[in-house]
Amino acid sequence: MSSNNQKSKYTSFHSSVNCIPVLRTSVQKPVPDSTKGGAQSDSAYPNLPETIATFLSDKLPAPLDHLGTDTYSGSLRLTIEVMTALIFGNQKKSKGKPTEISIPIDPTTGSPFIPPTMIKGMISNAYERLTASRFRIFGEHNATLTYRADPAAALGLVPVRLNDNYELGTHRGKLLYGPGHAPYAKLLTHEIDEENNKKPLSLLKNSHAWNTLQHGELIDFMAKKIEDSYIVTQIKARGDKAYLRLKVPDWVSNSNYEETAHTGWFYSTTPDNLLKAGKSIFASKLSERIFFDDQLTNQEINIDPVVAETYDRILHSYSYDSTDPTSKTPTTPNRFVIDRAGNKDIDPINHSGLLAYARLQGKKVVELMPTQVGRRNYSRSPRSLAQAQGALPVSDAIEASPADHIFGFIPTGPQAPDNQPNKQLSTLKGRITISAVDTSSAPRNDKRLDLRPLLTPKTSSARRFLTDISGHTISGRPRPDYYSEGDQLGAASYGFRRKDAEQKKRKDAEQKNEMNRHPYYATLESYKKEQLEENPNRQEKTNPDIYSTADTWIPRSSTFHCTIHFEGLQKEELWTLLWILDSKLLGRYAQKEQHQTESDLEENAASIEGYLRMGMGKPLGLGVVRTSFSALSCIKTASPKDSNVFGLADDYEALKGCLGVIDPETDELNEDWKEEFFKEAEDFYQVLSGTPWCKAFLRSCLGYPGKTDVRYMTLSENKQNNKTKSDGKIKSGRGHAPRPLAADNWDEALKIPKKPD
Repeated sequence: MSSNNQKSKYTSFHSSVNCIPVLRTSVQKPVPDSTKGGAQSDSAYPNLPETIATFLSDKLPAPLDHLGTDTYSGSLRLTIEVMTALIFGNQKKSKGKPTEISIPIDPTTGSPFIPPTMIKGMISNAYERLTASRFRIFGEHNATLTYRADPAAALGLVPVRLNDNYELGTHRGKLLYGPGHAPYAKLLTHEIDEENNKKPLSLLKNSHAWNTLQHGELIDFMAKKIEDSYIVTQIKARGDKAYLRLKVPDWVSNSNYEETAHTGWFYSTTPDNLLKAGKSIFASKLSERIFFDDQLTNQEINIDPVVAETYDRILHSYSYDSTDPTSKTPTTPNRFVIDRAGNKDIDPINHSGLLAYARLQGKKVVELMPTQVGRRNYSRSPRSLAQAQGALPVSDAIEASPADHIFGFIPTGPQAPDNQPNKQLSTLKGRITISAVDTSSAPRNDKRLDLRPLLTPKTSSARRFLTDISGHTISGRPRPDYYSEGDQLGAASYGFRRKDAEQKKRKDAEQKNEMNRHPYYATLESYKKEQLEENPNRQEKTNPDIYSTADTWIPRSSTFHCTIHFEGLQKEELWTLLWILDSKLLGRYAQKEQHQTESDLEENAASIEGYLRMGMGKPLGLGVVRTSFSALSCIKTASPKDSNVFGLADDYEALKGCLGVIDPETDELNEDWKEEFFKEAEDFYQVLSGTPWCKAFLRSCLGYPGKTDVRYMTLSENKQNNKTKSDGKIKSGRGHAPRPLAADNWDEALKIPKKPD
C-alpha cells in the first residue's frame, strides 16, 4: 500500500486539550539526598532526594508574622510579551447575538487594564503544575459522570422492574426474562421503505392500539418468534377479552411461525404524541419494546438505592434548560428528556414500579438506565478520585501543598478543633504580591475577531483528564472502566502549535500584519469550514448564540510589566517561582529529554523557549505569552556569622534597611552570593524536570513542533474513536487519548481512522 493511500485513511492532529499528571502520592516516600534521583521505585520514575520530596509534601505553613532564617525576600520586574492574540475582559451577552468581548480600559491612562489577579492566576496555575500541588479550585463533582455508550454495549443489558414499594423501603426488583431468556418482544412501529431507505413507513399512525399501549402498563400480547426475536402481532388490555391485531410488515404476517400468548410491560422511549402521529425519535428506530412478565423466568433481586441513583444521574444528563440559550435543546427528544426550565436539577424520580434496563456484574445489579443505547455511569466520581489521590483543596492547614504555602488558601472543610495548635492557621494569605500592571506598551486592536465556539471543559471526556499512577493517559481502555479506583485526575493543559507563537524579525511594512496574525483555527471561519466538511449538505447558518466576538484584543508583540514582591520564601520556593518567570529557563529544561523530529533539527535548540497562557481561548491557541524578569533584588533573612553574605537581620541591626527596602550597598555586595544561589538551582531544576508532572508541564510550555494542526477532535472523529466490537471491547486503532505529555512520543500526532465511505 502506498504511503498516500495509507495517509488518506486517517486524520492527524494534536489534541488542543490534554492534562498534566498530579501524582501526589509519589512524593511521600523520600530517599537520602545521596541518591540524586538515582534509586528506582515501584513507579515509572525515580525517587526524589529528601530535600525535594520534603518541599513537595503537605505540611503546616509558617505564620506570616515569622520569617525563617533560611528564607528569602525581595522583588523583581516581570515582563510579559504576547505571542498569540490575548483576549479577555468584559463579556456582553444578548439573545440571538454572539457574546461580545472587550478589553477593559484604565480611565486614568487610556491603556488596557489588566488586573494583577490575572497575572497571579497565571503564575499560581503554573506553580501548581510544577509542584504537583493540590487543586486550589475544585467544584463539587460529587456525582459520578455519564458517557454515551457504543451500541454494541447494549447486548448484555437486562430489563428490570423495581418493586411497587421501592420508595417505602422494599429495595428489590425483578429481572424480566422471557422464554429462553429472551430480553423483550419487539412491537414494530415502522418498516423500511424499499423505495426510500432514509424514511421508514409508519405502521401504527393514528392506530387504536395507542389507547391500550401506555408506557409502563401491563398488557397481554401475542407474538411470533422469528429467528431470535419475538415480534408482537396482537395486543389487549388485561381486562379485555378480544385482541387487537396490529399492522405488521408482510415478512411477519406471511411467516408460518406460531403465535404464542404472553404478558408484559409496554416500554417506549418515544413520547406518546410522536407514537400516535406515526413519527420516531430517529430514522433507524423501527420498534418499541414489551418486557416479558413471565413468573417462571423472572428473577427476584436486591437493588441498592445507590444503584437507583445511577438512573437519576442519566436522566439529569439528558435534561436541558429552555431558559438558557446556551443549553442544547433536542429537536426530537426521547421520553426521558426533561426540561429543567431554569432549575439546576430535575424533580426527584419515583423509583417504585420503575421499568429500566439493568447492567449486571455477576448476579448483582450495578447500574440502571432508561435506554439500551445512550448514556451510562462511570463507577467513581471525580471528587472521590481526587480525595483518594490527596488532590482536593486544603481542608485543614496541615494539608497545605507547595502552591498553598506561597499563594495562600482558605480551607474548604471543617475547621480544626480548639485543642489543635494550628487552629490560628485556618486561613493563610499569600507571600506574593503583584503591583499594578503597566500596559502602556500593549495597544488594543479594535478589528473584530469572530471566534469559533469555545467548548466548556467536560469532565466526562475522561481520556483528556485521567492518568495512571505513572502519569500516562488511559489510551485504549474500554469506556466503562474510566473513572475507576486507582485513576488519577490530571490538571487541564491546552496545547498550541509552536510556529503560531514564533516571532520573527520582519520589515516594517510586514510587521503590522505579523502583529495582527492569530491562529486560523481560533476563527469562526475555520469552524464553518470544519462543519461543512463534516456535513457537506449542511444548509443552516451558525447559531450566533454559541460563538463569541472579540471587539477589542491585545495583538502579538505587545508587552506589559509589573513588579512582584515576595516575602519569606524557602530556597526551593524561590527557585520554582523564578523558573516559571523565565521562558528561556522553561525551554531549556523542557528540551532535556525531548523527542526529536525533523522540525526540531531545523530549529536552533538554544533559542526554543517555554511559554505560559493567559486569557480566553486557550484551546484555540490564543493567549500564549513569554515571560522574563529583570531588576531582581533579593536578600536572605539571616546569614551565618562566619559568612560574608549580608542578611535582612544585618540591615535591621545596622538601621540600613528593612523588609521591602534593601540597602543598595548590601544588595551590591551580595551579587557573588546570588550567582552561587542560581548555580545551586541547576541541580534542583535537573532533578525536578525528570518527574512526570514537570516533564508534562514543561512540554506543554514548548508547544507542538511542525505543521500538524492542534485542535479539538471533530464529532465524526469522536464517533470513530469510540467504536467497539460486539463484545464491547475497543476496536483496533480506536480508543485514543491525547498523547501523554510525559511520554517519549508526546509530540507524535494522533491518528484517527476516517469514517468509511
